[in-house]
Amino acid sequence: MQHHRQFLCRCIIATALPINHVLVHAKPESAFLTCSVRLNGILNGTLTHNGIDKETVQQYIYHGPIGRMKQSHREESIAITTEGCKAICDDPIDWYWASDPTFMLGIISTWVLPVISLLAALPYDAGTGGWHKNVKRTVLALFNWLGSPQTALTATFFNIHQMRECLRAAGVSDDREIWGLKTDAYYVLCCTGQFELPTDKDCFLEALTYGLFKPIHDLAKIPAKHNNTAKRWTADLLRVMARQMRRSRRLGVWATSASIFLFFVAYAVSVVLAFLTTTHSIAFGTLISWFPLLLFFSILDRNPNSAERTRKLIYRWMWNVRAIKKWEEDQDTNRTAINRETPYWWSPSRELTATSSTKTTPKANLPDGSHHKCTRSDRCVPTLFIGQGRRVGYHGLAHSVIASVSSSRPNDPEQLAETIAQTKTDLLSKPPGAWIWCSLGALVLVWWEISMALVISYNIPTVGIGCRSGLFIIFGILSTVPWFAHMFDCLGPRGKAGRFFSRVLNWVSNVFLAFSVPCLAFITFAAFSGVLKNCTCSGGFSRYVDFTPPELYRNPEYFDVMVWMVAAVVTAAFPVALSFFVALPVLVSLRALWKDLEPIASADGENGATLQDVGGKVDMDWVAH
Repeated sequence: MQHHRQFLCRCIIATALPINHVLVHAKPESAFLTCSVRLNGILNGTLTHNGIDKETVQQYIYHGPIGRMKQSHREESIAITTEGCKAICDDPIDWYWASDPTFMLGIISTWVLPVISLLAALPYDAGTGGWHKNVKRTVLALFNWLGSPQTALTATFFNIHQMRECLRAAGVSDDREIWGLKTDAYYVLCCTGQFELPTDKDCFLEALTYGLFKPIHDLAKIPAKHNNTAKRWTADLLRVMARQMRRSRRLGVWATSASIFLFFVAYAVSVVLAFLTTTHSIAFGTLISWFPLLLFFSILDRNPNSAERTRKLIYRWMWNVRAIKKWEEDQDTNRTAINRETPYWWSPSRELTATSSTKTTPKANLPDGSHHKCTRSDRCVPTLFIGQGRRVGYHGLAHSVIASVSSSRPNDPEQLAETIAQTKTDLLSKPPGAWIWCSLGALVLVWWEISMALVISYNIPTVGIGCRSGLFIIFGILSTVPWFAHMFDCLGPRGKAGRFFSRVLNWVSNVFLAFSVPCLAFITFAAFSGVLKNCTCSGGFSRYVDFTPPELYRNPEYFDVMVWMVAAVVTAAFPVALSFFVALPVLVSLRALWKDLEPIASADGENGATLQDVGGKVDMDWVAH
């Protein structure tokens, strides 16, 4: 019985004598299977290859322990050194499409196609400036998402934190109208913070704070009719702006959430199927477990159907807000010479006149020239959409505004300048502690998955650091350097030295991103191609090669590999499950920001009739175009 048991074991390992011809006929195209048959022929004395015969082959026989193999079975197997593999096997590459096309297609359907579907579901968005600039922005966003998921998740996590800050700032009020306006104001604030801030921050913050908080606060001791009119107009504009932003978000968030949930169902099935194929397939699936989480949290951030449309609406909304503010100031000072019955509302022709004239026409020669100085989008209005990790770093507009408003009265003309100054100072200062915790959480989440993939690959015979586990480490390092660079940039010095330091760190980050993405692409290619199935990679730092088939690795009688694999897969699934349990309550709680609490008010409606004011309705032509 013992003799037959040893004989069967040798057959499975493909190093025993009697069964070699069966294995050869089963898969003659497998390079390593052919090599194991050749090795047996040399050991039998029936074959000589490259001058290696039964006597000289002994220098290539590995006599040390085989990692994770039960010592009771070590004498039943034969392994050779890496140099022996190159000499006896002719240093082959066992391409999967040549040796086992069915296995290659199984890997593609299990992992590669779901990854491609996730890539297609990423929140792409086109901007202005032509197709070549849109392609450049898309490529840069992909490099940030895939090249350094730690930094992309940091930006996403912190913006979700800012959304929760906005929700808390809105609070709860018995006055449903005020509560609705506060919710609208803070929702518009958190969405506006997802765009790149303009160069003229004074002009931008002045319009932003006036447009958000004029409808909520009225600190005038004896408000005149025109003050109430300005309050009603800004309230109408705010409601419309919030409604447009919510409409854009709600159209995309739930459908994407459903697709992510279905992916995780498929992911669980893929893990089970991977246990039936190859252990390296499980390691690859564990490595990319952060990818669906990145997409899942990005839809909790902000998922507009068209960020470019939202940017245009912000531009027009701020135009009208500035027009109302100037109209109110003129009424306060009785400047009858230039006084208007209605503000200088936005229109396509006025926008064209303003943007084309400000470069050549003096301010004094423009109609309402003091208003036109803040109409160019590159000066006073947010430009590019940088949310959802498109641009890494600290972007804390909502946090800064909330911190400044909580310590001042934003609609008091005497303190408006102070609010703007405090916001600017906070934006230029070091990030708050919440941003640091979000950064550390993103780093731990990504490295958690990388480490579990490394545990699996490290404990697969040949046990030790090899090409696959080495690539996992390299990707982890390449993707973490940009995280450190932006951490040091945000927490480092300010002023002139800080700007130089920031440029250097940004250059370092871009260099490492340029290598990190190709590294991840090569890992994906290696998962289904077999390019790493060669003598050097099979031997790794342990410097020996055995010909054990994957089926035997999963047999606990011979190897304890399954213990490590199961432990690593379960551990890798923990942050995925925890993220869902944490994120779903956040998703539900933030619905208060996304939901329209009341219909849009108008001058003829119930809300408008309660105010003693003058003037007509707000010109809503800015929404129609």
